[in-house]
Amino acid sequence: LDNDSDNDGLTDAEEGTKDVDYDGKPNYLDTDSDNDGIPDNVEGTVDTDKDGKPDYIDTDSDEDGIPDKYESPSNYKNYPGDKIPTAKTGKSTPPKAAPAAPVNVDEPEPEPASEPVSNVKSTTQNTKGVVYRVQVAMSASKMSIGKLQSFGLKDIYEYQDGSYYKYTAGQFKTEEEAEQYKTVLRTKTFKDCFVVKFENGKRVR
Repeated sequence: LDNDSDNDGLTDAEEGTKDVDYDGKPNYLDTDSDNDGIPDNVEGTVDTDKDGKPDYIDTDSDEDGIPDKYESPSNYKNYPGDKIPTAKTGKSTPPKAAPAAPVNVDEPEPEPASEPVSNVKSTTQNTKGVVYRVQVAMSASKMSIGKLQSFGLKDIYEYQDGSYYKYTAGQFKTEEEAEQYKTVLRTKTFKDCFVVKFENGKRVR
């Protein structure tokens, strides 16, 4: 009896029958269960970001907002490209060079160095308490909210993390609801989207 059907070093019991990346192969037969370009036997069952998902099924295993597929050595040269397709062609749009930091008196004060994530703009009001959103895009320069809306996205939220602008869609009270929305978006245009948590309008890692 073979208890490691895909020979990736993780037992069938550990991986289970779910198909996390929706490629038609259950995890126990898939050597890259989350389709991030990093084999399961490299990522393993450790949970680096302590989010309850072992790295081999976590597309952002260190919870830094950059999908693992772009952080893996073979793909890093492509980062931060391929972040959002164009509405007409479905092909990716190369990012622009990072602009000089804009000056806007209406924007909030920068976060302290220990908390580099700051909110910039949203199509919805900042929500008190904990909410979950699905991150769909990031760019070195600001993106058009209208462009994102052209994909049918609602409740678009923009926040700044370091030198990048990041965009989320949806707003949910539970992580389970956000995961369901992520699944819908992944079957359409946003193959690399993932769930992010906010508390009192701030990204929580």
